[in-house]
Amino acid sequence: MDRAISLEARRVDLSIELPFLLGRARVDPPAHEVAIGRKSERMQPQTMKVLVALHDKAGQVVTRDELVDRCWDGRIVGDDVINRCILLLRRFAEQSRGFRIETVPRAGYRLVENAPQAIGTNRRRAAAAAAVVSALVVGAIGGWMWLHHQAPSQGVPPTPSISLVPFVAEANDTVARQVAQAAPVSISRMMADSGFAVVRDESDGRQIPSTDYLFTGDIRHESNSVEATVQLVSRRDGAIIYTHDFSAALEQVPDLPDRIGAAVAAELAWTGAQMALDPNEHLSPEITSELMNGIVQTIEGHDRLRSYQLTRRAAALAPNSAFAQLSLAVNTGFGISMVPRGERDEALALGRRAGERARALAPEFGDVYLTWCQLHSPARMIECDERVRRALKVDSMSSFVPGYLSSLLYGAGRIEESVQLARQSLANDPYKPAKLARMIRMLEVSGQSTEAEKVYREAIRLWPDNIGRIRASRLAGLAEAGNYAGLAAFADPAIDAPMIGPQMFAKLLAAQRKHDLGGGRQACAAKNLTAFTLSLCMTILADLGDFDGSYAIAASFYPAWKAPRTADDEFWLDHLGGFNTEILNAPAGKAMRTDRRFIEIARKQGLVAYWLKDGLPDFCTKEHEPECARISAKTK
Repeated sequence: MDRAISLEARRVDLSIELPFLLGRARVDPPAHEVAIGRKSERMQPQTMKVLVALHDKAGQVVTRDELVDRCWDGRIVGDDVINRCILLLRRFAEQSRGFRIETVPRAGYRLVENAPQAIGTNRRRAAAAAAVVSALVVGAIGGWMWLHHQAPSQGVPPTPSISLVPFVAEANDTVARQVAQAAPVSISRMMADSGFAVVRDESDGRQIPSTDYLFTGDIRHESNSVEATVQLVSRRDGAIIYTHDFSAALEQVPDLPDRIGAAVAAELAWTGAQMALDPNEHLSPEITSELMNGIVQTIEGHDRLRSYQLTRRAAALAPNSAFAQLSLAVNTGFGISMVPRGERDEALALGRRAGERARALAPEFGDVYLTWCQLHSPARMIECDERVRRALKVDSMSSFVPGYLSSLLYGAGRIEESVQLARQSLANDPYKPAKLARMIRMLEVSGQSTEAEKVYREAIRLWPDNIGRIRASRLAGLAEAGNYAGLAAFADPAIDAPMIGPQMFAKLLAAQRKHDLGGGRQACAAKNLTAFTLSLCMTILADLGDFDGSYAIAASFYPAWKAPRTADDEFWLDHLGGFNTEILNAPAGKAMRTDRRFIEIARKQGLVAYWLKDGLPDFCTKEHEPECARISAKTK
């Protein structure tokens, strides 16, 4: 007996789909046509497939994965490709007046057929909308002030020029119209802060032929939220290079324009500079779109494996593009831990070849020198440092090289110098969530908690979908500072549970506060402790005098301590997480450093050789701790 195939499993075949009505429109899938009244237009096959898939489950959420399975046969598809189809369908929906497509945050899309217009107005919704409009007007008048923000101290590489045209919103929708007016202001300001030549165009964008791209936006007021879609369109061929969807509940709408501006500035600040690397290499819109989508996935902390897969496929089609090869090298470095172990050797070799190719194609661009560090063991600190400093000499205007050097020095305990470089890097590129998170962490570990709080508040306002990563960075900074009282006050069991493991975390901090060694040992002996709480056990047990317990944990954290060759690729690929030295060299590691075993760990991690060649850590130059004499003696 035949069984029905579920809609989720059935691939859309336009040739067998029956025509259907949506409002005033008649949709004919086999003919790829839509008709409104006497006017008939063709619809692109892929867009028609998406419409069919959404219509099949009208009123229900259709996930992006489901759309990929049903409309693209499960192939890897960039988010911007789906976004483009949704945008086209929303324009069709406005014409047909019979349906709308809602974005369901973190879920997918839903096609909703319009019911007859209801009589009357919901007073609560009207009041909420009025409050939103009021807040947006105040925001537009007052502007946006960055905490301690200064103009970029180094500048950035050349970037394409962009014309920012007025955003589209329904004329009779006050909330959507106010967002449409405020968003371009935020985008132009934040992109200018990131080094872009942005031209505000109050016409339709056709009067400024000198710019390379047009930036457009579409704002929609749904029942309880405001949705936005922004796009970067190439003037040369009309191709959509970049697209991004945003969603905000009504109470969050006042921050939506700045959220859009921050995301656009962060995601184009690096890719825009890369695009200028290939003046003679005209990538197809599909390749450029996939590369930029991969970078967006990485920047926003989404699926790093998917980002690697997207850029790997695109780079294979563009061997002479520095943009493509550099993107692959970078995303291999970020995503290598997500690649299955059996595939890592191949991925590493491919990423290294891409990095070498990028350096050959664009030797004047500083970022191409950083991929070597990403694609080699962190124990090779001296070689990494040499390449980063060479990058600074080659490209003194890079906004990313100072940040990378900051991270390198931070892991080596040169915190004061690291903080200054982090400030410089953030000033050049002030909206990237990873840079904001790193700045928060470094401010906490250097004892500047008041400023850390201010930057934290601004970071979560601009990046509410990245709150987990931002909070994790602040928790790490408090832990590395040994600020256990601050850590206890900031940690929220409801939000941070996956990181801290609330029950044992609370018991451990209570034992530290009471100087209770027995309580600390009991908490640290519990099963299934998170890595974060276990790292606290390592430093707190040492503080309480249990060095054997502390270094037993260190043995699990630093497998390179036991390895015969810490820089060996195979060992590194087997233990990608075993080289994080920040907490050892930060204030929280002070008690651990009084034990002779510390020097052996530091030597195996490559730290001792690095200190003697490039400069001693702060705990030697600022605090003059006793173990610093042993650091020098160890290599004699």
